Amino acid sequence: MASHWCYALVVRCFLALPLSEQTRFALGELQKGLRVGRAVASGNLHVTVVFLDDRSEEAVEDLHNEFSAIRSGAPDISLKGVGCFGGMSPRSVHVSVEPDPSLTDLH
Repeated sequence: MASHWCYALVVRCFLALPLSEQTRFALGELQKGLRVGRAVASGNLHVTVVFLDDRSEEAVEDLHNEFSAIRSGAPDISLKGVGCFGGMSPRSVHVSVEPDPSLTDLH
């Protein structure tokens, strides 16, 4: 009896907005002075709008089609502070974003 295995590709998925080159550069410089976490390549720095968890390839394609239909102006992104996740043993550093109605609407 032959067994058949089916592997579905699963992707960690989130909706993000790119940052300006100037902002990515400034955050890259900030990373150099941190002793927590690992540096992220400046090209990978972004603002996460919503985390969508693990999704199948098919679901990601459907999400891409839905998100591509959204037409909205670029939101104003203002950074407001640095924080970390992990309590007394921080594992991750993040920069907070100032609340903005256009970001809330997009979310």
